[in-house]
Amino acid sequence: MFEITTERLLLRRIRPEDAEDIFDIVSDEETTLDEGGFHAFEEMDEEFRDLIRLFCRQERYGIILRSQNKLIGLLVLQREEMLIGEAEAGFVIHRDYRRKGYMTEAMTALLDTYFTYTGLHSVLARCFTYNTASSAMLEKIGFQYEGMEYRAFYHETRGKVDLRCYRMEKRKWKESSKAEISSHTLKENC
Repeated sequence: MFEITTERLLLRRIRPEDAEDIFDIVSDEETTLDEGGFHAFEEMDEEFRDLIRLFCRQERYGIILRSQNKLIGLLVLQREEMLIGEAEAGFVIHRDYRRKGYMTEAMTALLDTYFTYTGLHSVLARCFTYNTASSAMLEKIGFQYEGMEYRAFYHETRGKVDLRCYRMEKRKWKESSKAEISSHTLKENC
């Protein structure tokens, strides 16, 4: 896992002390329903602590706003053992920090790092069809729209919902101008 620094952000492994900032994100009903399809956490109970322990074990990044030293979002490239060289991106950002380019900056740096320093050759991303902000961010970065998965996800309030599917391939990333303008530093952590 890498620690990645951009102009405004630090992407690093989730730590137990991030629990309060993460709770600020996952206790917001609109955020949890729009990004993950589940109801918000109401308290920092055992179920929430289990989630934090899981996040700490995964290759999941906290997006830290350097000027405030505050975790404002989460980003993951989830790799399946059977899919060699592929990962699926997952992301969420606190409602107060949306539409400021933070997720675009974080995703760009993460893609550039993984395509440059790992064997990753393809990243998938999916979002609810009604989540136009996520679709717009993926398209802005250069993800290619691949189609729909119909009734592919059970949403807590909407029932079965459709997902928009996107893909970014390493060769396309390296050909794009996004790879050239991504400015970040990194160090590798175990």
